[in-house]
Amino acid sequence: MLEFQFNYVITLLLAAIFPISAMIIINYNRIMRSHLKMARDLNIKLKENKQKQEKIVHFISDYQKDNLSIKVNLILFIRSANNYIEVFWKEHETVKSQLVRCSMTKAEEVLKDDKFIFKCHRSYLVNSNYIEKVEGNSQGYRLFIEKVDFTIPVSKNFSNKLNEMI
Repeated sequence: MLEFQFNYVITLLLAAIFPISAMIIINYNRIMRSHLKMARDLNIKLKENKQKQEKIVHFISDYQKDNLSIKVNLILFIRSANNYIEVFWKEHETVKSQLVRCSMTKAEEVLKDDKFIFKCHRSYLVNSNYIEKVEGNSQGYRLFIEKVDFTIPVSKNFSNKLNEMI
């Protein structure tokens, strides 16, 4: 009797594993296809919507030593680094960066009038003019910036804003 129940349980488990595994794989592929399609659409729109502005912005440091003044159209992105922000900008054909003791909130306030700079993650502000391409999968989107060797994440909370922005 015990042997019969054990065989029955094993058979039931094996019969359940295959449909569940198939459903997981199918759902994963469906979500990945939708993210990839949306990323392709964003790449097409991205090339159409480049904006330029010659205004100079000033990032005022809390220490007053490492202030930064730069043209807003040269900013590639801004990354939060604890109590600092790291501003990346394009100078001729190179990418430069500088740490400024300033909060991300202050940086957002300085750049609030510039519609082509948007927050894509709690730690990143990005200039949409320098986004080369968008890649996505079931975990979210990643932005590729010109002349930068790492990608920038787009959180799920800001993916709709990315769609609107582009």
